[in-house]
Amino acid sequence: MKLDRVNQVVTIISVVFGIVVSIFGLLANSKANSLEKKIKDLEASEKSLDITKKAYEASPNILARFELPLARSFAEEYLSDTQNVKFIIPTAELSSELHRSIPNWKERRGLMTGKPCEQQGLKARQIITLLLKNIGYADAVDISITAKHKASPRASPLTGWQDSVNNAALAYCDLHTAAKDWNTITFSIDNLYGQIAPEKDRNEIQVVLASVSGSTTFYGTVLVPIEISWTDKMTNKRQTQQIMNSQITKVRSALVGAEIGSLNLSCQ
Repeated sequence: MKLDRVNQVVTIISVVFGIVVSIFGLLANSKANSLEKKIKDLEASEKSLDITKKAYEASPNILARFELPLARSFAEEYLSDTQNVKFIIPTAELSSELHRSIPNWKERRGLMTGKPCEQQGLKARQIITLLLKNIGYADAVDISITAKHKASPRASPLTGWQDSVNNAALAYCDLHTAAKDWNTITFSIDNLYGQIAPEKDRNEIQVVLASVSGSTTFYGTVLVPIEISWTDKMTNKRQTQQIMNSQITKVRSALVGAEIGSLNLSCQ
């Protein structure tokens, strides 16, 4: 009788042990399946990221950077026989206006505006340009720039003008959002060749946008670039990049830095 009970207990223990082993087995399999799924998901994400990275590395990547040279420096580079960069003046009006002043700037004439003993003081003349370069692999073709545009309201491009809102003169770097009654134009520029091209063909372009004195006084036609778009020659896909928003601080600082101000102490 006791032996039968022992056998029953052993049987029960064996069944319980089997159930426990089965449960642990199921849990282990579940964890293994979950871990395997996570590994596969991670591998898929890594593969997708690698494809995206390779696509990015193979794409054109246009560097668009504002340059604000002083008038004389600009004139010397523009008139140089050994230009390292190609200059583009987008409109016929702006080209005509600049060519009236550039020779004077090279001869050190018209480099400053204002009067040293008055409140506003002196301001240095500057040219605002946009330097473009393709630092990516593929070529960028069919490139176009969209810009705000306004011709000078003055009879002569040698006379300065300002645009204002509520009687407050607008700085150049605020025109893209605050200026009213400006036209929007789109103009094309040359292709920009990437690392796939021979080194001798890789080029830079400098787009001339405005002639200014300080941050709020403009001479002649003014253009404010909004965005640049181009086609990836390898994939034939269109790409777009915003311009002004990322560089407002740099532009503002460079223009304010040219506002020398009053020299009253030396006028007494």
